[in-house]
Amino acid sequence: MRTFAVIISLLALSVPLSAATLTVDDDGPADFNDIGSAVAAALPGDAIIVADGLYRGPGNRDIDFGGKAITLASVSGPERCIIDCESKGRGFYVDQAEGRGTVIEGFTVMRGRESYGAGIYCIN
Repeated sequence: MRTFAVIISLLALSVPLSAATLTVDDDGPADFNDIGSAVAAALPGDAIIVADGLYRGPGNRDIDFGGKAITLASVSGPERCIIDCESKGRGFYVDQAEGRGTVIEGFTVMRGRESYGAGIYCIN
């Protein structure tokens, strides 16, 4: 009976309590002002919704998912949500065996450095 209780406790710890929806807007009220901060704060299963706009600067390039299964999506699609890497890095860095649970949807990435992977640098 004690073994059963331990197994149930371990299973309860492995199930996420609930997924959160985080918001990003560089010039309005939101949870975060830049995409990178939202991705860093997100937990597996979370969704990040990015408002329309032009996102540039250190928090909006070289965005590393850190192996997390999260969804990153824009509100209105790639025509209205643009990441400008300013020729200083790449848009996204996906290198820690992220799988089908990691989703990037609805962004235009411009001026990413080709030697850094330009839009999305993906490995493994």
